[in-house]
Amino acid sequence: MSEIEENNIIETVDENGDVITFQLFDIVEFEEKEYALLLPVEEEEPDEVEMVLMRLVKDGDDYSFESIDDEDEFDRVSEYIESICYAPKGKSVEEVYDEAQGLIYELSESRNAEDSGPKPMTKVALDLIKKINEDLVAQKKMHGVPTGFTELDELTSGLRGGT
Repeated sequence: MSEIEENNIIETVDENGDVITFQLFDIVEFEEKEYALLLPVEEEEPDEVEMVLMRLVKDGDDYSFESIDDEDEFDRVSEYIESICYAPKGKSVEEVYDEAQGLIYELSESRNAEDSGPKPMTKVALDLIKKINEDLVAQKKMHGVPTGFTELDELTSGLRGGT
């Protein structure tokens, strides 16, 4: 069971009754059925992003997402999706690049929409203090990339990206 909301956000209920939130990435038609590629929406930025593939079932005006239990069907759909990634239906490299860039931009904008804008200084400071305490408990010493200069690394905790 699921529901499509604004910005292609979908909430599904798993077999344990837990609600899982996804962003609809794309819908692919294969063998007269539709399949949805979904990205998990998580509070924290994950180390790796795994896409979820589900069967999309239309019932009147309503849609539902079903897991694909048949391993053979899952493999065929996965292989088809992989093949269309390598065969972009006659599009030039520039067109594929522009389309991919647009999708990536949309995805990053939708994920960062809630994080954009100014933040209260107290929240930023409290988050930083919490992170420092967690690192102290875990006995982490380096946060950034080592420079190779030991004294500089001790002073700066390594190089970090700008925020």
